[in-house]
Amino acid sequence: MAQIEYHAVRADRDDELSVRPVYYELLTELQKIDVECQRALTSLHDLPEVNRHIVSLFKLQSRKIDLIARTLALTEDKLDEQRLTEISLSEGGMAFQVGGMQQPGDRLAVKATFLPGYTTMIVHVEVIDVQHEEDGYWVRTAFLDLDESQRQLIAKHILRMQQNERRRYYEESAEPVITPVDRHHMFRDDDLLG
Repeated sequence: MAQIEYHAVRADRDDELSVRPVYYELLTELQKIDVECQRALTSLHDLPEVNRHIVSLFKLQSRKIDLIARTLALTEDKLDEQRLTEISLSEGGMAFQVGGMQQPGDRLAVKATFLPGYTTMIVHVEVIDVQHEEDGYWVRTAFLDLDESQRQLIAKHILRMQQNERRRYYEESAEPVITPVDRHHMFRDDDLLG
């Protein structure tokens, strides 16, 4: 799920989504720092002599940065539940529903807030494919000029969503396992005596 704002990018008009307010710049920097912390944490795991307290400290720092970024995103950009939409996201592009007809080759400026992590990005995309649906159009787009930190934020979001899906799958499909000890405790002593 995401909240998507978009408009066509035209040479004769300024791209107001690219004019970023101060809070957006701060949010972007916090997200970049979080990605760098995650990378440093991953490299620490490769070192055998690393103290587990240092790893814990990095994890806490990462959570703190994530919390500040999420709070900032919610404070400055109110999410409108009416405007939440399903998306399909990859490191190469995204697909989402739009109200008006777009054509392959159209360029759009897109501001997307991805849930549940509230990762907010402003990106430029090119429309690759358009499919008509009952209540609008489903557009498949390719990212244009993503920098490495944006690419890593997208990868992190995708990984988080995959982990959530796996967790949900295992929670829904897992049947309780009864061990021999559990079987014994399923009956009261007087049930066994007859």
